[in-house]
Amino acid sequence: MNATNLRFLSVPLAAVLLSACGERLDLEVKARIDGQPAAQAKVVVDREELGVTDAQGVLAKQIRRKAGAEIDVTVSKEMPGYRIEPWKSTVLVKLPKDGQAATYRLDADLKAMRYVTFRVSEKDAPVPGAKVTVGGKEAGVTDDKGEIVYLYRQQPAKGAELNVAKTGYGAYRALRQFEPGQVIEVALNRQAVVAIKALTDEYGRASGVPGLSVSIDGNIVGKTDAKGAYTYTYRGAPGNKAVIALAAPGYIPAAWKTTVRLEGPVNLQRYFYPTTPKPIRIGIYRVVGNTPGVDLTEVAAQTEQALAAQLFKFPGFREVPSERLQAEIKQRKLNIDRIAAKGWQDTPLRASVDMIVLGSVAKDDDGYLAEAKFHTASGKVIFSEIARARSARGIDGAVREIVNNVIERFPFEGTVIAVEDERYRINIGRNWRIGRGTEFTLTTPTFAEGGKVSGYRETGRMEVKRGDDASSLAEVATLKKGEKVQIGDRVVR
Repeated sequence: MNATNLRFLSVPLAAVLLSACGERLDLEVKARIDGQPAAQAKVVVDREELGVTDAQGVLAKQIRRKAGAEIDVTVSKEMPGYRIEPWKSTVLVKLPKDGQAATYRLDADLKAMRYVTFRVSEKDAPVPGAKVTVGGKEAGVTDDKGEIVYLYRQQPAKGAELNVAKTGYGAYRALRQFEPGQVIEVALNRQAVVAIKALTDEYGRASGVPGLSVSIDGNIVGKTDAKGAYTYTYRGAPGNKAVIALAAPGYIPAAWKTTVRLEGPVNLQRYFYPTTPKPIRIGIYRVVGNTPGVDLTEVAAQTEQALAAQLFKFPGFREVPSERLQAEIKQRKLNIDRIAAKGWQDTPLRASVDMIVLGSVAKDDDGYLAEAKFHTASGKVIFSEIARARSARGIDGAVREIVNNVIERFPFEGTVIAVEDERYRINIGRNWRIGRGTEFTLTTPTFAEGGKVSGYRETGRMEVKRGDDASSLAEVATLKKGEKVQIGDRVVR
């Protein structure tokens, strides 16, 4: 075959080869980050690098692909201080029109997160576990190297508020401008934070004692808040000792102090007990009729009203209204018969009531029998009183008899609050039916951590020699060997 024939054969052969390679198409990729051109962004087509974008974030190339084929396009970029998520898309190749190369334009909006590293130290030593907050939102805590990487999209034009805190260190606060990739050094200084908690035991539940004066080394620095708390920040040299004191007039003890080393967090907790006696909180749950076939609704209501009137005119008792008591028992899904028998010491009801009264009225040929049972939180019935009324008009008198019997024998508790010569002042008196000749069992408290009373043990007996309205003077009748009377001891009638 001569050269002329070979030349003519080469033209259709080239056409066949080009057809096998696919159609021509122009691919144009525009890469952007936050709306700005992303130069040097790498473009990969079907796992093969096509090139990188120019200064305007553009890459234009002509490639060949068969019609109907799908092209996988990935755009990625690396920049110091940025974490950029690769952009991916798929393009379907279509048949060209009029033999012209098809143009495919892709806008690749890359999602970028900037980052800075916070490095927290104290005298060049890393501070792990420091809590970092940026713009009011928690970013995390520092690692063993005292570092944390913070990711963000954009920062406010005026900068971001940076807070770093750790117990035992002074807080760091600043308005900082971030540059992507920047390492921001934060220096903390050690400080002692003294957290004081003044508590009292109110009916078996701890509650704060507000308004107690707090002094450090003899200087008054503040008062406990509504929750009995006070916090003092010491910014001097760590390790110094200081005397912390609380003044608690009207409480036992009336004053308390301790010496602490001012280094890191210092937590102090102390219990105080009021010198004024606590009223016994009593709720009359119900009075019911107890004679089958007889409607005693009105008489039962009369008996309940009389019980409340007689009981709660006595200052040693505080009323828990029946409606509130019944509502709370219902709300807490308790059964009145069960708690009357087993008690409610370990239920939330203990915070509301010390004693529950259940009453009944029965009718017979001689008139009415009124009965009242006094149940304690431990489930014990300490009084079960019965009185007779010849008619409904006599109910009030029968109830008065019941209440008087209860008050005369009630085991009222008081506290030794002062020593006067060789006698002891007790914080209950004539208002509590306490007078000359009244005898008390003397007990002394045992203390748990923080001065909390954990129990009492009997040490002797006392006898009242003079009763005043709100207090009494008593003498020791007997005292066990090795014991002595102290302010804060409890007396029980």
